[in-house]
Amino acid sequence: MTTAQRPTSQISRRYAQALLDMAVEGKVVDDVTSDMTDLRGMMSEQVFADFIASPLYDKDEQFKVIEAIGKKAKLHKLTTNFLKTLSDNKRLASLSEILIAYTQVLRKHKGELYVDVQTAYELDKAQVSDLSKSLTKALGANVEIHQETDKDLIGGMVVTVGSVMVDDSIRGKLEKLKLKMKSGSNENIEFKKAK
Repeated sequence: MTTAQRPTSQISRRYAQALLDMAVEGKVVDDVTSDMTDLRGMMSEQVFADFIASPLYDKDEQFKVIEAIGKKAKLHKLTTNFLKTLSDNKRLASLSEILIAYTQVLRKHKGELYVDVQTAYELDKAQVSDLSKSLTKALGANVEIHQETDKDLIGGMVVTVGSVMVDDSIRGKLEKLKLKMKSGSNENIEFKKAK
């Protein structure tokens, strides 16, 4: 399961939705979305991750650090105020999950579906484009494809949309055939002698 598909708590989704609603109202969705991407990058830096997770800072200290981060990273004022709200509500430690939830609510807002595609070999741009068009038509929504390669699939692909998985790989077909053979479904085949 990819990060963007990871389940998030209801409270994280509520915070993310509130931020998106304010960004839409203020017509700054692109700015805030860019900030969310930057914050995801910052989460990989140990000092920032430790600050977010630490219960040792009081609210005033957190506000000062958030202000400094906001200025240095050139975050939109709405994003900086959102981080202060998380601090004020003792939810700053949930930032990583809220960032994931923001990506999910943004996709829903845009009418996009996140599709996980596993193939034996990496698809080229034309193949991804064709697959995207086919899935968009079949699902009735814009799709964003996340591709992973798995040589064990041998050929074909496995497509996952939400909790629905379609396994059209050669490995999947071979496993189904193996199960049929083990279950004895071929034991009742009668052969007639040719006259």
